[in-house]
Amino acid sequence: MSILSDICQYVNLTARFVLLSGMIRWTLKNYLQEHDLSAYRLVQTAEVSPTTIYALARGTHERVSLEVLDKVLAALERLTGKPVEISDLLARDPDPEPQEMDDETKAWMDAELTPPLEPYDWGPEGPPQGGNPVRFVDGQWVVYEAEQA
Repeated sequence: MSILSDICQYVNLTARFVLLSGMIRWTLKNYLQEHDLSAYRLVQTAEVSPTTIYALARGTHERVSLEVLDKVLAALERLTGKPVEISDLLARDPDPEPQEMDDETKAWMDAELTPPLEPYDWGPEGPPQGGNPVRFVDGQWVVYEAEQA
């Protein structure tokens, strides 16, 4: 068991890596490429949500628990047979250049979104009914067919 696992076990805290203006960024995609691995292979090994793994690989996941980080590190160690450090997955870009927002982005950022929205008009049919349940099983989405009456 690693030190991170011990911390997660004894201290009920969530470490949040907040990506502010690109100061801290995920480098998992680079790590996977350097070691000839895919995000899919990591999903199969890490016991972490596929959505989380793919977001980490894209560099779009902003917050992650210590437990998840530890599972990713441990899975990468199993896949590569080498020690993996947090610094292998995160990089800090000191003093990033401020990014200019285009007019559309500024408008969205300045928009007041708190007033309630009008109810959606579904038309004469009304909202969709039924549908079949789905589950993520063994790395694939499975649609369960409705039972015949």
